[in-house]
Amino acid sequence: AAPDNPTAEAKVAGRLDLADRWTVDLSSAYQYSQQSVSDPNFPVGATDNPGVDTFDTAVGINGALGRNEFTFATRAIRTMYDNAEAGNVVIDQQYRNNWLYSERLRYGFELSPGFTPFIEGELFQRAYDDGTDNNGIARSSRGYAVRAGVTFEDAPIWKGEIAIGTRQEKLDDPSLAALRALTGDGSLAWSPTELTTGTTDFST
Repeated sequence: AAPDNPTAEAKVAGRLDLADRWTVDLSSAYQYSQQSVSDPNFPVGATDNPGVDTFDTAVGINGALGRNEFTFATRAIRTMYDNAEAGNVVIDQQYRNNWLYSERLRYGFELSPGFTPFIEGELFQRAYDDGTDNNGIARSSRGYAVRAGVTFEDAPIWKGEIAIGTRQEKLDDPSLAALRALTGDGSLAWSPTELTTGTTDFST
C-alpha cells in the first residue's frame, strides 16, 4: 500500500470597505504537506516523506472609476522544506527554503453589466536563503507574467473569469535557460441559493 500523505491547511481572509467602490482584501494562509516519491525533487535515497511548510500572505486594493476597474495586489510566499532521512543519515534540504514575492496590476473596462475584459501584468522574484544549492547552482530568479481575459457575472447565480497569457522566469545561474510558458487560468462560482455556493478553479 502507498504511504499516507497527510496535509493540513488554514486560511484567514478579510475585506475593508473604503469609500465609493474601493476595497482592501487581506489574506493569510498556512499549508502543510509532504513530498511525494513521484516528485522529481524528492531526495534521493530518502526513507521518509519530508514535510513542506508554506506561509502565504497577500494584500490587494480593488477599485473603480466609472466603468474602469483597477486591482493592485502584493503577495509573499515562504516555503520551507524539512530534512529527509535515509536510514541514520540526514539529507539536508535547507538549501531549498525560499521566498516568492510578487506584485500584480490589473485594469478592466466594463463593456456591459457583468462583462468586463481585462489585462494584467505581474512581476515576481524568487529568493533562496542560500545563494547556491548543493550542486553549486544559483536558482534564485525573477520574471514577469502578462494575461488577458474577461470576468463575467450573472448575479447572484454565476460569477467567474477566464484568461490566457505568457510567463517568463530568468534564473540567476547563467548555465540555466530561462523558463517560458503559455498560461491559462479560470474560476467559476455558482450560487443557487443564498446559503449554497459551489466553486471550481483551474490554473496551469
